[in-house]
Parts: sequence; structure tokens; C-alpha cells
Amino acid sequence: QKQHPAAEFYLYQNAGHGFNCDQRNSYAPEPAAVAWARTLTFFKNTLVEK
Repeated sequence: QKQHPAAEFYLYQNAGHGFNCDQRNSYAPEPAAVAWARTLTFFKNTLVEK
């Protein structure tokens, strides 16, 4: 964080490796939905021309 203070980091409780893949036993739908929404917001704010 010292090198990139503007970077955002998130920890998802009760979400292990692969929690966003609905084809895995480790799939966790609630944190996956939050992570996906954050991903789309990030894309919108950084990749879309303004």
C-alpha cells in the first residue's frame, strides 16, 4: 500500500480460493456477487472513455 496508496484491497469473509467460480465446490455466491459488482464498477471507472 505504500507504493500504491490509491489501490483498493478487499477481503471476503468465508470466501476461499475460487469463490467466484460457480463450477467449484468453493463457490460462495454472496461474496462473489459483491466482488463482481466491484469489478464492473472498476472497469466502468477506469476503462470506459469519459
